[in-house]
Amino acid sequence: MGADHAVSVVSGSETGPSSTGPGRRPAAPRARLPGTAELFASLVQSQRQVTGTDGMEAGDYTLRVTVIEAYGLAAKDKSGTSDPYVVASVGTERQRTHVVRRALSCTWGTTMAFELPNMTAGRAELLSIRFKVRDADTLTSELIGTCELEIAHVWQKPNHAVWHTWMALFSGEEVESTRGVASGRITRGYLRVSAAMLGPGRQMVMPLEPPRTNELRGVLISPNIRMTFGA
Repeated sequence: MGADHAVSVVSGSETGPSSTGPGRRPAAPRARLPGTAELFASLVQSQRQVTGTDGMEAGDYTLRVTVIEAYGLAAKDKSGTSDPYVVASVGTERQRTHVVRRALSCTWGTTMAFELPNMTAGRAELLSIRFKVRDADTLTSELIGTCELEIAHVWQKPNHAVWHTWMALFSGEEVESTRGVASGRITRGYLRVSAAMLGPGRQMVMPLEPPRTNELRGVLISPNIRMTFGA
């Protein structure tokens, strides 16, 4: 994991997955997303991922990851949009979604499977799922934002799964340029994912996925980001 960066979030800034403004509503059929005050409260409550590997047996595991959707991505093209896709990596293995053209909010619904042979509790505590949202260009691609979900966080959840979780995307370059402290809006959008661990002592089938709700239960922050709050 990288250095521990501090990010100052200013109350009242447009930092949320929904900056709808007075009199505006999110476009149907997208779920209702929170305003600034709701997001700020969620960030305060969910600034750290809770990890633990109690009860994990050594053996072969499969990690199933679903990249669901993104919201409020930073624009990278002159047209004011981006052509986003997501690269997910665990260790040295990488998988990716398809490209969505000319969008700042979009849906993929792509499920990936990562094989984790000879997994132990100690190794699981060092692994994470790294997500990079990139803008596809004709010859190359540009980073929009990145986030990280610790495998030990997934393991300690009921049924060893997290569902429909929003994660804040940050630009590593921008945080580095301020020596780890930045203020105002530095998020580069929000990514929604699910992940489940399947392995020894459990059936190798996905647990029953709960219905997706409109309620925001907390935006997760990558473990290398340290949130501070103030004016």
